[in-house]
Order: sequence, then structure tokens, then C-alpha cells
Amino acid sequence: MKDQIAKGTLNWSALNLMQCVVHPKEYSRVSTCTSAKEMWDKLELIYEGTSELLCSSRQPLCCCRQPAAG
Repeated sequence: MKDQIAKGTLNWSALNLMQCVVHPKEYSRVSTCTSAKEMWDKLELIYEGTSELLCSSRQPLCCCRQPAAG
């Protein structure tokens, strides 16, 4: 019981902190999250995009191409 209360308090504190610092434009997109992990995942997607998008935006085209077979 004590452990559940401690986890709930920690989750609420993390949610509250993230809601206070998130930009108002993104607040409406994350305000319905019920856990800090859920909110973190949504914010990560909002600010960083998907892993596929990240790969394509971080690597120049020359690095993504396969070398020509010899």
C-alpha cells in the first residue's frame, strides 16, 4: 500500500512538472495523459519525431546509400 502511494505521488509530481514547463501549443496534446511515461513518450514524439524521421534527418544522403558493388 505504501509503495503504491509513493509511486502515485511520484507520478503526479512528474506529470505536474512536465505540464508546467511544456509550451502552451503542446499542452493540449499532452494534457490528457494519465502517466508521466505516457506524457514523456508523446513529448518525445512531438519534439523529436519518429525514429525513421530522425534517421533521415540526421544522416546525409551520401551516408545512407549503399556502396556500389565492385
